[in-house]
Amino acid sequence: PGSSDFGAFKRWPPARFGALARRLAAAGHAVGVTHGPGEESLAAAVARESDGQARPVASPDLGVLTEVLRGAALFVGGDTGPLHLAAALGTPVLGVFGPKDPAVYGPYGRRPDGRAGLLDVVVHPDVACRPCTLRRCAAPLCLTQLEPEVVARRAEALLAAASQRQ
Repeated sequence: PGSSDFGAFKRWPPARFGALARRLAAAGHAVGVTHGPGEESLAAAVARESDGQARPVASPDLGVLTEVLRGAALFVGGDTGPLHLAAALGTPVLGVFGPKDPAVYGPYGRRPDGRAGLLDVVVHPDVACRPCTLRRCAAPLCLTQLEPEVVARRAEALLAAASQRQ
């Protein structure tokens, strides 16, 4: 759920990640919340908002994070480095993009049809101010209007597709 300090307005709120975790857990999926150094409280907030259905997963360095992402059935995250790392590892990804243009900043990787390119698994709300060129925003409508149910439906579809390929 984290991002760089200047990208904090690109963060989907912990309550939304928590609602997503509750829905995925109810469908039988184990949910972990990766976090980098200094993001422990953010991961704990997601876990709290999920009513304990999401468990923080410490990923103190790139090696540990790589192994966690490699073992995941799906990675759901914002416009962050771990999203791109998961895509590069071949882990199915669902990018939660608010202000930035996924055609520019979205994850690239191998598509199910075998071709390389922008992965079309990015969820973003349609708001008039998108795509945004700002580095900070006082009122990020884009992410407050993105409902957990929308992300959950896409996540469930990706999980179902991944289980059929195995």
